[in-house]
Amino acid sequence: MKDPRYRVACLIHEHLLAAQNRRRGDQVRTANSIADELQRFQRAQRLASLAYIHNFQGALRRLDQQMDHLLLDVKYHVESASRLFAHESRTVLTAHELLDELDQIDAEFEARPVRQYQAPHFRAFRGRDNFRGRGLGWRFEAEERTLSVWTEPIELEGLYLGTFEIKLFLAEIGLTARRLPFRCIALDPHSPAGNEHITHPHVSDDYLCTGEADAALNASLGVGRLADFFLMVRQILRTYNPESPYVAIEHWEAELCPDCGYAMCEDEQYFCEQCERYYCDSCMSGCNCCQSSFCRGCLHQCEFCDESVCKECMLSCAKCGIACCQSCLDDDLCPNCKEEQEQQDGDDEDNPNEGEERNTSKEQPQAA
Repeated sequence: MKDPRYRVACLIHEHLLAAQNRRRGDQVRTANSIADELQRFQRAQRLASLAYIHNFQGALRRLDQQMDHLLLDVKYHVESASRLFAHESRTVLTAHELLDELDQIDAEFEARPVRQYQAPHFRAFRGRDNFRGRGLGWRFEAEERTLSVWTEPIELEGLYLGTFEIKLFLAEIGLTARRLPFRCIALDPHSPAGNEHITHPHVSDDYLCTGEADAALNASLGVGRLADFFLMVRQILRTYNPESPYVAIEHWEAELCPDCGYAMCEDEQYFCEQCERYYCDSCMSGCNCCQSSFCRGCLHQCEFCDESVCKECMLSCAKCGIACCQSCLDDDLCPNCKEEQEQQDGDDEDNPNEGEERNTSKEQPQAA
């Protein structure tokens, strides 16, 4: 019976050859697209020459625009073709060479215990360490067609992030150039507050932002340099780029604002004296009367001046009972009641007899 590791290497080799064949098909289609665009450009150029000779200015403008668009399309297809043909300058590793790659991975990466699979099911294979009763530095899942390794516990600038599984999806190699066919899965996630989708400053939904390393990773995968590929991914996980994190390290363990959910650093937290909770700057305000700091939920708006005031500074009108701020209250009366009283006092001065009659009418029930 052949070494199970060699059978894994053969399967990986098949996937790499399939990816190479897909790229060759893409090359043919891209080359045909370039030829078609050039033919359309030549036709438009001939028509533009005729339009120029006969002074058809409207047709000439339209043809000039069409040629500009065609040139942009040709440029796009040429750039795509250059990337596709660059991969074909190197030969895919043989199965025996891939077996050496697996051995190198086994030596470079942390060993992890794996579940016991029965060999006839061909679900997973283990390398040399299995014969000594230990876990491997890699694991192959035949059903998923994935090859996985595990990092040591990652720690960035004192922030503990835990162990990551780097899982390569062999069947996705070469399917798209937009996203590399691997995931970085946190085995013991230490996500930032309020965002469980992020498990690393550069990992969101298990996808690692590789930045400028894309070309090198694609080149390694294209020929089967699996050890180089996994080592580069691990190095990216070990590195923190403060210029482009999903969540910055200084915000990782920040407290969430209970109002808007913003992750607040310690120097971004403001204390509300009413509800005794911390809020961000955008969700805090101050009482216009006592100048104390409160969250927006603990402030009330005065009906008359529209200023925000705290509960303690909102008083009730002695006459109508409506609530208003201290600044609007005059002689324990709200502006409406104060205006009504002043108007009544003015009427009494103009017609003193009417004022006496009102006073008499108020006193008569008492005499009765």
